[in-house]
Amino acid sequence: WGGGVAEVDAPFESDVRDALVARGWEAHLRVGCSGYRVDVGVVDPEAPERYLLGVECDGANYRRAETARDRDKLREEVLRSLGWSLHRIWSSDWWTDRERELERLDAALERARAGEEPPPPEEPEQAPALPSEEAPEAPAPPPIPDEADRGTFAAAPAPTAPRRTRRGAPPGPGPRPYEPTPVAKLLGSQEELHETSANRAIRRVIEKVVSREGPISLQLAARRVAAHWGFERITSRTRQRIRELISEKSVRVVDSGGVPFLWPIDLFPSELLHHRVPGEQPASQRAAKDLPLEEICNAARHLLASHVSAPVEDLARELARTFGYQRMGSAIRDRMLAGIDLLVAEGGAARGGDDSVVLEQ
Repeated sequence: WGGGVAEVDAPFESDVRDALVARGWEAHLRVGCSGYRVDVGVVDPEAPERYLLGVECDGANYRRAETARDRDKLREEVLRSLGWSLHRIWSSDWWTDRERELERLDAALERARAGEEPPPPEEPEQAPALPSEEAPEAPAPPPIPDEADRGTFAAAPAPTAPRRTRRGAPPGPGPRPYEPTPVAKLLGSQEELHETSANRAIRRVIEKVVSREGPISLQLAARRVAAHWGFERITSRTRQRIRELISEKSVRVVDSGGVPFLWPIDLFPSELLHHRVPGEQPASQRAAKDLPLEEICNAARHLLASHVSAPVEDLARELARTFGYQRMGSAIRDRMLAGIDLLVAEGGAARGGDDSVVLEQ
């Protein structure tokens, strides 16, 4: 989710977290990065590597926003773009009728488990005022980790755009939520997928999947396509069937770190400037081998944009968090390091003598 977990002295948020824990949920305080932390993140019990729901409280994070729009619109837009499903609790309501708020929170958690969209946030009768003695602090764009999260990241004296490389240049686009292709209806049975009569439909779905999700690994694309014929898991035979129907006129096949990826024909790897992070749907969490190195490279550039340098292992860990992994195993680590190597190879960064990665200015 693009950041770490920080335990802080926040009585209201801590009380909400403790109430969740007492109900059997695993919950963490201040999840995320910089100005866009979620006050309380509730872990999905069916997928412990991701968060099911983010709980927003009108505590310190809320008061630090400069204007009402920052508090309620900009902040929410950014968090949702990073994949959070959000629920808000006002402190006035919490202290006045705790049980009612817990019931609302339970309902929000059940909606999140069912994959339902949350309702618009309720407003209190009188919105909390911004304390005059506290100087507002403008939020910083995610997912760059701040001082509390970034470990030994070295703070930059002033943000400077990196020099242009083969892949374009300054890291402006940043993160986008990954949007998996939905299956509106089945196009046939599993047996029918292997019939010649399905060729045209298969090619059409391949193009739709690659247009929406490209660059996408061949393995993941095959699963997305096969899902339209009722497959939950696919065999090598099914994957080969789909691969044979890829049209080079509409789909570009590119090797990325030893893994074949499918790209839209009008998008070249050198033109990809953003990276995609997990959204609200479980299917938006990609395995490490399904991450194109180009996106990892872009995420590394984005993380380094406000820091002069970072130890390579710290940068790899931050990258893993950016792509939604709470733990970094060997496969994830190797893929993150390969993305860092690509950034160095393209001239966007250099290796320092102390095993660090230094952004090229």
